[in-house]
Amino acid sequence: MIEKGLCQCGCGKKTWISTVTNRNKGYIKEVPVDYLLGHKSKGNNHPRWRGGLPIESEGYKLIYNRNHPKSRNGRIREHILVCEKALGRPVPEGKVTHHFPDKTKFTHLVLCENDAYHILLHLRYRALKESGHKDWRRCCGCKKWDDPKNLILEKSGTAYYHLECRRTYQRNWNRKYRLFWL
Repeated sequence: MIEKGLCQCGCGKKTWISTVTNRNKGYIKEVPVDYLLGHKSKGNNHPRWRGGLPIESEGYKLIYNRNHPKSRNGRIREHILVCEKALGRPVPEGKVTHHFPDKTKFTHLVLCENDAYHILLHLRYRALKESGHKDWRRCCGCKKWDDPKNLILEKSGTAYYHLECRRTYQRNWNRKYRLFWL
């Protein structure tokens, strides 16, 4: 136990003496407070502290590491730390660490050259999972997976359609907005 008059968080700073009694905050008149403002809610004194255990967020484990350059809010994704440990150095700028979402072991990590390649991996993984073919694409009209040979690519280069689905879409669009063109 740290002596009275010093902050109980362990920083060693002197605390102030309370001028009022407030049981909700733990203040007693003319008695030094236990913590300086903001010190009680740090680390294991925080009401939501779980012993530094990883937190699940969007399927990823977040590890508490405030000093890491890529940490957000003092936490970093566990697979990035594992990749850096395997490399023996930080992940280079512009590179993206990818791991397969349903794999819990870190033998399925890939260091992608850029974010576009990383997105392509996710697209191919989803196609394989949902259709059984990694190269197939999904029609934006009927939402069915098919071979890209049977689909047409939109001018934007991002959307695939069956020819009939594209015609139906175009017909509906024309009916909806033709009043604006008159």
